[in-house]
Amino acid sequence: MTRFVVNCRDWQAVRFRAVLALAVVLLNPLSSLVAGDRVLSKVPQSRGAFDAGIRIIVRARPGSLPRVLVPGARNESSPSPDVLVALRRSQADGARRNLEAFLRSRGQSTARNLEDLWIVNAFALEATPDLVKELQRRGDVEAVYPDRYVKLVPTTSAQPQSPEPPADVAWGVAKTRATEVWEQLKVRGAGATIGHIDTGVDAAHPALAGRILLFKNFINPNLPQPYDDNGHGTHTAGSIVGSANGIGVAPAAKLIVAKALDGNGSGRLSGLLAAMQWMLNPDGMDRPVAVSNSWGGPRNSLYQEEGVFRDAVKAWVDAGIVPLFSSGNSGPNTECVPGAYPESFAVGATDKNDVDADFSSGAESTWDGQTYIRPDLAAPGVVVYSAAPGGYYAWMSGTSMACPHVAGVVALMKSARPSITASEITKILTESGTDLGRPGKDTRFGFGLIDAMKAVTAARSQALSATP
Repeated sequence: MTRFVVNCRDWQAVRFRAVLALAVVLLNPLSSLVAGDRVLSKVPQSRGAFDAGIRIIVRARPGSLPRVLVPGARNESSPSPDVLVALRRSQADGARRNLEAFLRSRGQSTARNLEDLWIVNAFALEATPDLVKELQRRGDVEAVYPDRYVKLVPTTSAQPQSPEPPADVAWGVAKTRATEVWEQLKVRGAGATIGHIDTGVDAAHPALAGRILLFKNFINPNLPQPYDDNGHGTHTAGSIVGSANGIGVAPAAKLIVAKALDGNGSGRLSGLLAAMQWMLNPDGMDRPVAVSNSWGGPRNSLYQEEGVFRDAVKAWVDAGIVPLFSSGNSGPNTECVPGAYPESFAVGATDKNDVDADFSSGAESTWDGQTYIRPDLAAPGVVVYSAAPGGYYAWMSGTSMACPHVAGVVALMKSARPSITASEITKILTESGTDLGRPGKDTRFGFGLIDAMKAVTAARSQALSATP
């Protein structure tokens, strides 16, 4: 059974293969095993061979949260991001201790490829049907989910790609006023690092050469060198740090890239969660100031109500990472998660005339009894020119293109004031946006159109005012 889920519809100008565009398809290879969307309820009888193995995610029942991890319990004296991340991991390890011992005791005959997903208090593994049943009966197991695939479906609309960099600064970059930041404030993103979870990146592209700090492959770990066999990731990366004639907002910043989607635009949920977890400690290096995510799905999909991805976003917030997400491409009055979470920062799309894109998602979203308006901000996302694999350039449209513009502005802010915090960044972003649509925050533009000049000026002026 295949279920179509509209997400980040990208009108592209590329001939490269299988680019994220119109929709996200949740391929359910375990449809006969799934009741509703959430938990495995019907498990086939074991045939005594491991070829009946099922790829699953097992969430442990949470233990008692340390008080500083309880929403609303923090204050100015709360621990540092490093301490908060360590506490969250310690809490997850404690809650899963007996479960992990049980899984490891079963051996390769019933459980294989055990993967630690402490960020959501879970493990991913391949299990026999009998083991799945045992797990469902355990008191320390909250839920057992099929480890679904997410498949990105290419659009049928395309324009020819070009081998030429733009003759002038890309319109989206100019619209953010990033060029004024470069010229007047002399800030181009140096010293700032942004995380990027997508289909990979063509690190050899002339516009991206020297911009990729780290790359990790969650699709095929045997291929450790940067690459992008889809194209979407190279395009979004270019809008953040591309240095060719102004395709990137922060051309002196660097990227930490996680490839969690393959050449066909497919990837397991466990791979996305593992990529999010890696961003908390990317091979021992400093974590990024923000992570740009041009992926997601409608609410009630991907176990969003159970908070599988929300817990990962919360861990980012604890770590001082700004969680940037495209708002989705289902149009008005629709919610796309993880972008719609209260903890996320969602970005909608506008065109050259500051008109909201008809595909851009936005809605009043209720979580835990409180209503939130999404998106938080708007940015250029219609016919955006950026990098394509093989040294080419391409036009694409979608909130997938809008989110990287905001990521680039965050890099400029971090470069202008290295000590700036995630909460300060989001506050400045929302207060400095150019209000569009009805007054105040609304479901089409959020707080308004991103304004890099105002945001970076505010970040720098706060640093100056704080100096004795």
